[in-house]
Amino acid sequence: GDKTGAAAGPAPELEEKKKKAAAKREREAREDLAGEKELAKKKKVFVAGRGANIMTETDELDAINYRPKTRESKAAYEAILSVVQGSIGDQPQDVLRGAADEVLSLLKDEKLRDPERHCEVDKLLGRVPPEQFNKLV
Repeated sequence: GDKTGAAAGPAPELEEKKKKAAAKREREAREDLAGEKELAKKKKVFVAGRGANIMTETDELDAINYRPKTRESKAAYEAILSVVQGSIGDQPQDVLRGAADEVLSLLKDEKLRDPERHCEVDKLLGRVPPEQFNKLV
């Protein structure tokens, strides 16, 4: 009796338990992956020896800086960079570019009028003469 029932195949309860266990493992794996992604979003600090290098960790920082594509926009961006450098002095390139990006975002903000833009740029860079500001706009 019992040997013939086992030879016919596993019991339906056993199959159901296997399916539930597999589904649970898959769900937990997805939750772990989602948790790791969330941690990765929160933790963007480079730690040496963690399997990544400084280039991969700073890729998203490179995306922040504006990259001019035409000659005209390149000339305008260089003018912004020169005003920024004149205002904040000799700083590392990433600092200058970050400040230039901030100035550019202020200049592109359509909610602000020119006097407000000038005031915001002054807050960022210190006193900027109106002649220099007019060249930026």
